[in-house]
Amino acid sequence: VDEIALKDVPAMLQLVKYHSGSKAKIIYIGHSLGTTAALMYASEYSDAAANTVGLFVLLTPAYKLTHMRSPYRFVFPLLYPVLQITNALNITPPLSRSNARNLTQPLCLSSPPMMLLCLNALNLFLGPFTQIAPETIPVYFNQIPGGTSLKTFSYLTEATRGRFRKYDYGPGRNRFLYGNDTPPEYDITKIKVPVYIMYAAHDWSITKEDSVNLYNSLPKEVRYGMHEVSNINFNHYDFLFGRNSKQLVTDKLLQVLEKATG
Repeated sequence: VDEIALKDVPAMLQLVKYHSGSKAKIIYIGHSLGTTAALMYASEYSDAAANTVGLFVLLTPAYKLTHMRSPYRFVFPLLYPVLQITNALNITPPLSRSNARNLTQPLCLSSPPMMLLCLNALNLFLGPFTQIAPETIPVYFNQIPGGTSLKTFSYLTEATRGRFRKYDYGPGRNRFLYGNDTPPEYDITKIKVPVYIMYAAHDWSITKEDSVNLYNSLPKEVRYGMHEVSNINFNHYDFLFGRNSKQLVTDKLLQVLEKATG
């Protein structure tokens, strides 16, 4: 996650600035892990972010996830021994895009009952009720899982423990990289870019409590606003795939963007 936030995000923003030819600041809209990268980038490079980004719009922001209701939170601590083994043996990441889809697509797209079974299993993490229409499930599982790395996924373990810090390589390498046995925390109080947050009340992975905690932890001068999607059948991925996401998310975002650029 550190590399996404501190290398990829600045590179992408510079690319946008270069090709747009505009001197105006960029509006950054992120969802889930995309919000994590934004918060890390703006904490670490606060001045550069303030000069480049005019507004961060964070949809269901992944910060400290101490109130996660998903039962999968109890699986996350098992990632560390797996990570140590795969690193030691130089094994191809099992969560890469191709590997993940080779496992899920033959199973989840084999029949309508299996599609529903896979969707319900995924919703144990996202929230029990969803707006995803039955006819869009084949499209859904052709896109998900998108692939990730175990190091990136292990961020969730840290977040559920209330940590928002750089990657933990172990005491030896931590001392070499960070000058300390433990990784440093990202200090979000250094953020200078206005932040707007939208969350879903019935999201099991990123809860209302954690979203409000993030908002209240930001400097007062950058709290641009917060909005709750209160519909009971609206979970983490409905921001992207929900049948009513236009009315519940996009239309509201357009109002925020018009205000920010007006």
